[in-house]
Amino acid sequence: MALKKDGSVGVWGGTSTDFRTVSGLSGAQAISGGIRNHVILTDGSVWSWINGSPIKETGISEVNAIVTGRYHIVVTKTDGSAWAWGSDNSEGQLGDGTTVAHSTPALVKENTAPKVNLTYPLGSKASPATTNVSNPSIRWTQDDAALTRFGAYQVQVLNESGTVVIDSGEVTQPTTATVNAWTINKPLLYSQAYQVRVRVSASWYHTLQIKADNKVWAWGQNSNGQLGDGTTTSKTTAVVIPGLENMVSVAAGNMHSLALKSDGTVWSWGYNNAGQLGNGSNISQLSPVQVKNLTGVIAIVANGSSSYALKNDGTVWAWGENSSGQLGDNTNTNRNVPVQVLGISGASMLAAGSSYVYALTSDGTVWGWGSSSNKQIPGSTGTQTAKAVLMPGLTDIASIAAVEANGYNYGLALKKDGSVGVWGGTSTDFRTVSGLSGAQAISGGIRNHVILTDGSVWSWINGSPIKETGISEVNAIVTGRYHIVVTKTDGSAWAWGSDNSEGQ
Repeated sequence: MALKKDGSVGVWGGTSTDFRTVSGLSGAQAISGGIRNHVILTDGSVWSWINGSPIKETGISEVNAIVTGRYHIVVTKTDGSAWAWGSDNSEGQLGDGTTVAHSTPALVKENTAPKVNLTYPLGSKASPATTNVSNPSIRWTQDDAALTRFGAYQVQVLNESGTVVIDSGEVTQPTTATVNAWTINKPLLYSQAYQVRVRVSASWYHTLQIKADNKVWAWGQNSNGQLGDGTTTSKTTAVVIPGLENMVSVAAGNMHSLALKSDGTVWSWGYNNAGQLGNGSNISQLSPVQVKNLTGVIAIVANGSSSYALKNDGTVWAWGENSSGQLGDNTNTNRNVPVQVLGISGASMLAAGSSYVYALTSDGTVWGWGSSSNKQIPGSTGTQTAKAVLMPGLTDIASIAAVEANGYNYGLALKKDGSVGVWGGTSTDFRTVSGLSGAQAISGGIRNHVILTDGSVWSWINGSPIKETGISEVNAIVTGRYHIVVTKTDGSAWAWGSDNSEGQ
């Protein structure tokens, strides 16, 4: 299909190579193909057809842009609003807060944080509910006005003094269901009072990249401004973030983003419910703002609603959510400005998992803090450690990563001899991965990924690593929750994964 300069539209292919002008259309200003052909006319109306004559789409006007998926259509109007319709809404791609398809245009709703309501237990601090079950199931409802896709949950049980005694860690569970449950994994003491809290998060669906000109580009989900382009419109192709120059590193959290500038300052944007932007407030930002009181930074990482920075003096600083002690300041208090992580010095690299963090030091040892509910922090004596502890059994380490797979949290390390090992899940032991040698880079996620010195990429969850086909000459890798992005030696970026619902 083609739009000619005179505003007419033509098609070719199918049963003929001839260019055939579509009758009944004039003054076209934009076209989009898919299962149906769509055209925007200069009066802002939308027309569509498969075979035969175009028909006008009802219920929509003043349209200035259009994009079509396989079975759905999204348009923007001159007032900046987005509207969608189509025959498939199974993944919430119509953005109307349901998974029900509709053939007439409906406004794409603005996303809000998921709302969680406990359905068991129903007691209060003044009047606790009682149970005779030592391992009860915590149940709740989860609702979101727009997103309809939830990415993970975390359940914590606290004793009467407010200390977390059981922590599920952040459990990855992509779902559109509005009810959920988690069974407590160790017996509770009888005749004791406990508190329960549940947190539900949306999915990790955006990607950041720095190009050769040191500008930052972003694509994917943008419900809370995490793409930094001043809008809340998701993007299926990369857009440059205005105002960011001379950037050297980026990091993506759940619904917020970080960028490190060559002068050692850090900039942030997106969702800010827990202070993860570090600008002294809890107000979300659609465009980059500078993180307060932070200079001399050489590396940044983020995960969930927490942010971290490594300074050139080897100290580590953190801000944002702190429910599992993941900020390392020996408290469980959220922070909207950076605080120093206690117990760690001489750090050279950071890796952030779901509510836990690792720091590699210059002597090749690894330190950890935050949630330790899945044995992911060897040396921790409880379900969390709120300041850094040395993790025994990890020596001569060259690189580290945090891994989340099969409902468990793990650590992944590249040793200086090119071998790779893991720990966590059901054991704190460091276990060498068989079948790998000559590794030069690692990355964690739902799957573990390794780049070998020949530029090949290998991955695994459990069992032996397998070689990723169709990609070679890779020199860098980063993994999202369900997608992988690599760069090749020629500077090009390549991506694959099991979820592209937000264009990631």
